[in-house]
Amino acid sequence: MLPVKRLSHFPILCILSVWATFALRAQQPPPPPPPDSPGGPAITPGNIDLSKIPVPPADAEFERSQLTEEEQKGPSLQVHVIPVGFVPPPIIYLDAAGMPREKYRNPLEYPPVIYHIKTQKSSVRLLASQNQIGPPVRVPKLPLLSLSYQVPADPGAPADTDPGKGPRLREIMEFPVPASATHLAIVLWKDPRETLWTRPQCKVIDISPAQTQQHQAIVVNVSASQLSLERGDKPYLIQSGFIGKAALPMNAENQLMMVVQAPLQGQAEPLIQTAFDVHAEQRAFLLAWSVPKDAARPHGVAITAVAKTLFETPAPQ
Repeated sequence: MLPVKRLSHFPILCILSVWATFALRAQQPPPPPPPDSPGGPAITPGNIDLSKIPVPPADAEFERSQLTEEEQKGPSLQVHVIPVGFVPPPIIYLDAAGMPREKYRNPLEYPPVIYHIKTQKSSVRLLASQNQIGPPVRVPKLPLLSLSYQVPADPGAPADTDPGKGPRLREIMEFPVPASATHLAIVLWKDPRETLWTRPQCKVIDISPAQTQQHQAIVVNVSASQLSLERGDKPYLIQSGFIGKAALPMNAENQLMMVVQAPLQGQAEPLIQTAFDVHAEQRAFLLAWSVPKDAARPHGVAITAVAKTLFETPAPQ
């Protein structure tokens, strides 16, 4: 007679445990949705405004220490630095062991992140993110301002151990400040034939609410394509290289209508079709730059479109 094998209870217990776990989860109600903020619904991702975040006291004191007493008490400007252009992807290769590695790129293949506005005593630091409208920084309102970028550290070079040397700055340009300006946008881009952002081109736009109407958008087209903005029966053409303001239509709900198209094989390919709730203190921005053509973007154009709040410039204390 053949011996009878005893069945283990372990697989059965595992199955019952998994079943009990799913049954318990099925009985639990889903978590409630996050509540709306006091000022309305949650902020749409990609249009987060960081300007209302309080500055840490130590940072605020450091910024004040970079200004003379006259500059602290004098008029000021709100300044945005906006680098626009193609973001090169990482270069991945397999090492000798067959593991994926990222090949080193020169940091200036990307636009600098840290910029400086020169003051009488030192400089005010501004942070910028490529193809984004970051929060403004308050700087002294001088008749002539100088913008520089901080040269990023080169991982391939030996570290500088001199603490008193300070960051390496490279001037981009000097520009006059209009007497009536309260808000400026400094747009940076580079020649697409150049690999590095060592010599970025620059244009200053006065985006002060008093100088920019609610139905106007700040448009930056550094792509190689002509764009068209729908505003009535005839589209408004935005040529390659245009950096300035363009009027857009408003709908019955007092929203700014942004309908943008790019040419593709003799036809108009839609890039964006949306409406912005542009309030009295807000203005719309449209950034466009060239990218390699692929199935997702056969027209070779990428865009960022947001509405940003332009806060009032504080009066001198």
